[in-house]
Amino acid sequence: MKISTMSIVVGTEACNARCPYCISKMTPSAGVLGGQGFVWGPGGRPNVRNLQKSLLFAQRSGVSTLLLTGKGEPTLFPSDISFYLQEIGDSFPFIEMQTNGFLFEETKLDSFLEGWYQAGLTTISLSIVSPDPDTNSQIMKGSDPGCGRTNTEGVIRKLHDLRFSVRINCTMLRDAVDSWEKVVGLVAWCKKHKVEQLTIREVAAPEKTENKEVSKWVEVHCVPSMRMDRIRKELEEQAVPLLHLPHGAVVYDLNGQNICLNNCLTRPEGEDIRQIIFFPDGHLRYDWVYGGAVIL
Repeated sequence: MKISTMSIVVGTEACNARCPYCISKMTPSAGVLGGQGFVWGPGGRPNVRNLQKSLLFAQRSGVSTLLLTGKGEPTLFPSDISFYLQEIGDSFPFIEMQTNGFLFEETKLDSFLEGWYQAGLTTISLSIVSPDPDTNSQIMKGSDPGCGRTNTEGVIRKLHDLRFSVRINCTMLRDAVDSWEKVVGLVAWCKKHKVEQLTIREVAAPEKTENKEVSKWVEVHCVPSMRMDRIRKELEEQAVPLLHLPHGAVVYDLNGQNICLNNCLTRPEGEDIRQIIFFPDGHLRYDWVYGGAVIL
C-alpha cells in the first residue's frame, strides 16, 4: 500500500473565515468539536500513542509530505501546531500547513512562525479564491465591512522573509477564477511574487453532504463545465507536464510557473490511498466524508 500524504487535523472547527463553500461544514465532524477551546481525546490529554503509531504507519507507507490542516483554521491554535511539530520531529522531509493566512497579516504569530520553521515546517499553503484582495475578502470573509481587505501579497513577502516556501491553493469559483484567461492571470501573479507552488481546484461538494445549504451554494457558484473543460484543454496544450501525482493530478510548468490542477478525491483506488488523516480524538481515517473509513 502506498500513501501520498498524511494530514493532521489541528484544533477544533473554530474559524476566522466565512467561506460560503466551506468543505468542513459539508463533511462530518469526526470527533472535532466547535469553539475556541482545544479538544483532545478521552481524558483531555493528547493521544500521543496513536499519533506516533500513525506517524510510523505513514513512514512505512512511503509518505513524504505531512500536512497540518484543520476542520477550522489551524493558526487559531498555535500551541497545538508547535506540539505536533515537536512530536513529528525530523521523520518527514516535507511538512506543510494549510491556512487562510489572515492572522499572518498581524505580528502576534511572528515568533511562532520562526519557531515552526526551526521545528521543520517547510511550506505554508495559503487558501484563496482570487489574487484580487477585494474579491478574496468579499468571499472568504463574508463581506464583513469591518474585516478589511486581505493582504495576501504582504503575507507572501513575510513568509519568504522567514524562509518558508509558499503554495497558493486557489479554489475556483464562478465570478472569481473561472476562466482560462483568469488562470493565466493567476499564474502571472504567482510568478511575480515568486510563489513556489500553485494548486488550483474546482469548488465541489461531496456526494454525501452534512450541510445542504452550503452544497446548494457550491452548485450555484461552481465554474461552468465548458469553462473547466477549456482550462484542462489549454493546460494540456500550452503547459509542459512535469509530474504525474499518484491520485491522478498533474503538475505543469506554465510560462515558468509551477501549477497543479487538483481534485478533492480522497477515497482509495486499488491499493493506493491519497491520504490518511489523524484526528484530535486519536482516530486515523482515510476519508473526510465516510465514517467507516477508519484505520485506527
